[in-house]
Parts: sequence; C-alpha cells; structure tokens
Amino acid sequence: MSQVEPLPEFSRAESERLDVEFEAHTKRIWVTWAIVASNVLVFILMIGKGADFRNIDLPTLIAFGGNFGPHTLNGEVWRLLTASFVHQSLEHVALNMLILGFAGAVVERQYGNARFAALYVFAAITGNLASLCSHYWLCNVGASGAIVGVIGALLAYVARFQSTMGPMERSRYFNICAWIAIYCLYAGFTHSRVDAANHLGGLLGGFILGWILGLPPSETDPQPTRLHTSVFACAIAAIAIVGLGLRAVHETASPDAQKLLAYAQMMERASLIELRLNREMKMLGSMIKTPDRRKEFSTLIYNSTWPKWNELFDMVANAPLPEGSPLIATRSAEMRYCDDMRQAVFLMAGLAADKKVGDGMSARRVKELLHDAEQQRLILMHLALGT
Repeated sequence: MSQVEPLPEFSRAESERLDVEFEAHTKRIWVTWAIVASNVLVFILMIGKGADFRNIDLPTLIAFGGNFGPHTLNGEVWRLLTASFVHQSLEHVALNMLILGFAGAVVERQYGNARFAALYVFAAITGNLASLCSHYWLCNVGASGAIVGVIGALLAYVARFQSTMGPMERSRYFNICAWIAIYCLYAGFTHSRVDAANHLGGLLGGFILGWILGLPPSETDPQPTRLHTSVFACAIAAIAIVGLGLRAVHETASPDAQKLLAYAQMMERASLIELRLNREMKMLGSMIKTPDRRKEFSTLIYNSTWPKWNELFDMVANAPLPEGSPLIATRSAEMRYCDDMRQAVFLMAGLAADKKVGDGMSARRVKELLHDAEQQRLILMHLALGT
C-alpha cells in the first residue's frame, strides 16, 4: 500500500506545534540581529574613514581586522574572528546579511541564543583557518564562512533529530539548508573571488558543533546534560582550532611560503603608498585646472609625484617570487598599474608646462593610461582578496 500524504491541516498543525516547542527553547531572537547590526556598523565605519563603498581598499580591510596571512600568522590571531565582520563592498555585506537574517533566525530558534553564538563564532574561526591554510598570502574578509557554518548546523539538526519531525517540516528545513549550502559551495568553486576553503571550513565547523550542541525540539524527549555537552563541545572545538592552526603554520614554513608572505607584506606597503599618491593626485587635480598654477603643478609632478611612482614600480618589480607563484599575475597587474600612472603623470606635467592640458594626442594618451590604470586596480582587488 502506498504511503498516505499528510493532509494540509495536519501539516499546519505540525508546524505550529514545532514553533511552540522552539519558542520554549528560545523566546527571543537577538544574537542574529546583533551580528547583522555589527557587520553593518563596521561597514559604515570603513566608509566613514574615506573608503569607497564599491571597492574598499586593502589597507582599510586589514586595518579593520581582515584575515591577512602575514599579520594573522605573526600573532594577531583575533583576525580569525574579526575578518567575519569586515566586507569589501556594499553588495558583499548586503548579500551576506540578507542570507544571515533569513537562516540565522531559524537556527538561533532551534539552538538557543548562547549555543547559536558559539556556533557562529566557531564556524567563523574554522572557515578563516581553512582559508589561511589554503591561501595565506591573501586578505580574507566576509561573513560567508560563518553563514555557511549556520547552514551546516541546520543540516546537523535535521540529520540528528529527523525522527522527531514530520515529513513536511523535515523537508522544509532540509531544502532551506541544502540549497543555500549548494549555492555557496558552487559559488566558491566557480568564482575566483569567492573563498571556497573558507566556505568548506565554515560548513564543517558548523555541522560538527551543531551536531554536538543540538537539543531535541520537544522537552518531552530525553535532554542531554548541559555541562557534559558544553565540555565535549569545547574539547572538540579546541582540537579543531589547534589542528587547523598547526596546519597553517606547517603550510607557511617552507622558503617559498616565506617569500609569498614577504611579497604580501610588500603589497600592503605598496597599497598604502598608492593611497597617499592618489590623494596627492586629487589635490593636484585642482591646480591643473587653474592656469596660474600649472607651472607649480608641473614642478611638483617632476620633483615629487613622478619619482614616487617610479620608486613604487621598482619596489614591485624587484620583489622576489618563487617560480610558478600564484602571485605572478598580481605582480604583473601591479606593475602595469604603476607604469600607467607614472607615464600619465609625466605626460600631465608636460601638458601643463606647455599649456595644452585638454588638447592633442598627449591628452588622449593620458586618458587612455588612466582608464587602463583603473582596470588594473580592479584586477588587483580581484586577485588580492578572498571573500
């Protein structure tokens, strides 16, 4: 005999029953919204510091706690958590917070406030540790690893307590977590800016701790001892974090790895110099529009700005990289960017001195160089971040 599907009335009653039981565990959802608010606040603070909301620069991401290998491995281990509150663009933070608000409220209801907070923090750390093991030369930012960990906890909950759920409720939860997890993993493996290692580390961390911390939805079911569960969860978390940490240290111990780390540190210094030079260029931009100050503009370019771009180009060109390094493409884009800028400012100084700022082939060449430089900057941001 074929199985009889539950009537819609029964499904609604079943859903209402489980909602009542979840509320017995968690009466108020506030951790999810506190995390969302914290992420939005950090993004606002970065914009307040002058960062571009469309593409926040590398020094700002590092300053606000990005998981940057040279710093994280040098004792700034707090970055393994803070990186999950830092985002690279408005689109980045908006998408992550939308998913977190949708999934986090469901999982926090199931696990309770404190356990959900522990799940989120653990998934954030395991995701960022996995990222550190995989590509320690990048700056990893974003909440996606922790969010995928939340989905992993939901998967663990459904897998562990499916016998206490009706078919409609079980199917609903499984579909929610499966589709989001598949999407995040697919995006990680098919888009180079999405950090697949971070997502996988967060997913596994959330699933493991979610399995341990999960409480039966009905208070009539046998409840585990809270102290025993907490101690076991802390032990597993410590083992996982120490194991991944030792793996990261091992991955960065070779001479080639040290060269990559040194190059990443050089890129941080280069990014700070670029920011100062670009601010200087904006200040000089008003001078070239004033005919009486064009000579002063040319003098400043020849004596200060142009030599600095040359020095920056030489710094990048002379930085050693191991053969077959994943940073070769980054260096190529950085050198092209610096070369574009030094040529552009030199031509601008000449045009200002000749009083032909907006005319002729040189002016068109300046526009071409600045346009290409902008394209190289976008490529560099693409290559320097894991999100």
